[in-house]
Amino acid sequence: MYYQTFESYPVSGAQIRAAADDTRDRLASVRSVVTEVEGQHRTAVEAVEGELERTVANAPSEVVTRADVLNREAEYAVGCLELFAAAIDRFNFADGDAYPRSVSRLNDAWATAAGNGFGVSYDVVVSDATPAAYERTRADYVSLFAAARDETTNRLRQEYNESHGLVDDAATDISIMLHEGPVEANVQRLWAAGSLPFHAPLLFTDRDLTGTPTTPAVAASLETYLDAHPDEREDPLMQVLQSTVVEPMPSQEEIDDSLERLREAGLLDEDEEPDGYYLGWLTWSLRKGLDPSDIVERAEQEEVTMERFDPLRELDTITDPTGRMFFILEDDNGAKDVARLTELLHGGTPSVTDVRRSNNEWTYDGWGTKILGLNPPSDLERMRDSGAVVVATPEGTMLAAPGPDGSPFFVGGSGTTWMEMFVLNDSFDDPEDSLRIIIERGSRSRDPDGHPLAQLLLHERLHAAQWGRYGQFFKYRYIIESGTGGTEGYKCGNDHESDAVFDWGGYEECTEEW
Repeated sequence: MYYQTFESYPVSGAQIRAAADDTRDRLASVRSVVTEVEGQHRTAVEAVEGELERTVANAPSEVVTRADVLNREAEYAVGCLELFAAAIDRFNFADGDAYPRSVSRLNDAWATAAGNGFGVSYDVVVSDATPAAYERTRADYVSLFAAARDETTNRLRQEYNESHGLVDDAATDISIMLHEGPVEANVQRLWAAGSLPFHAPLLFTDRDLTGTPTTPAVAASLETYLDAHPDEREDPLMQVLQSTVVEPMPSQEEIDDSLERLREAGLLDEDEEPDGYYLGWLTWSLRKGLDPSDIVERAEQEEVTMERFDPLRELDTITDPTGRMFFILEDDNGAKDVARLTELLHGGTPSVTDVRRSNNEWTYDGWGTKILGLNPPSDLERMRDSGAVVVATPEGTMLAAPGPDGSPFFVGGSGTTWMEMFVLNDSFDDPEDSLRIIIERGSRSRDPDGHPLAQLLLHERLHAAQWGRYGQFFKYRYIIESGTGGTEGYKCGNDHESDAVFDWGGYEECTEEW
């Protein structure tokens, strides 16, 4: 059995961030004390005059100075922790095929190779072959399979070790940064990584952060704050922050370079101004590791044009904390294309994953469409007719929230994947609103720091691939595998859950115990 061939880092990025958040919570208490002291000081100044007033005027300066130093040092230390957490997340879950790949991609590569028999095919023995010939063929296959499996595992293991070495290097770098303290280069590095809060330029006024790009999350947190405090938008300090919190990578030069290459290749008209969806595809593609020099090839491969995203333009969207867009289906027609385009918009390659969608045709086309020439309802139609709301996800799959009467399919655990559609295990009086809450907080859990929805959808996408590989027999294989684990291990003893990566599915207990 395959149980998480390559292990994730023993401490998760979420655990490190929890420690960082705890420190920030304590800093809030310090700021509260300073605010109270300054308020009492103003009252005292107003009550005195003359020489005594000049004496009282400077009274709280030491408290404020010490608090500022504490805030700077603590935010810097917390930023270092978050930078290391990001290194762990890259090691565990990063997308892209840059060498060395993350644990998730290595496990994905191993699972794909295993699903393809490690490239070894079994030579079928003719019906009248002798038992000796049959046994020789079987022995040859077992030997070749084991050798191919070991070669794949060893090759990926070497890449895994190199990736692990990068995390160790990151730990060393963080240790050096903590020793050096908040020198300008270190503060700029934390700011660029999004490991400092949006008000960091006001804390580190002696460190130049102007023009240093930060991340979308930092820019979004500033906008969220200003939306909640509109009267502060005209505050000079806030205007300084708004000019300092610049757009994140990719840089405008990279975007302009990519657009120029697309125009030179005839894939974008000279007078055609790209809109938000086209720029969104370009930005996500660059963020996922493509260089401007790769953009033309990807656009040709996926037939990307301005008109290509037209089916998405009229659909309502829900956006998760990282800026990824989920599209609410208005009807069942064209749903497969919406799923493809949602994956494409976020830098994916639907031309590669179309095989899976084709194999899972029952999601979008009724089961008898090709077999009997009939036109029965698709799984998607059945879900929507039951009152469910369905959205296309950035993974190129579907996510469904059942209506008040529940799902027409069996659903267990936090949810169940049926071919291309992950159905949440619940019934919702307002399924669209419930989906919006879940997506916008980025977690199926009521706790926004709960298991990430993005990871869960990656896990379910791998289940969709298993459906594509085994067809309708997959559900029987899954039931049989669940039975082999016994009462306590029906999930942890299931090869299909292991192949879809326990951690992504939120089965931490399986990673620890199996």
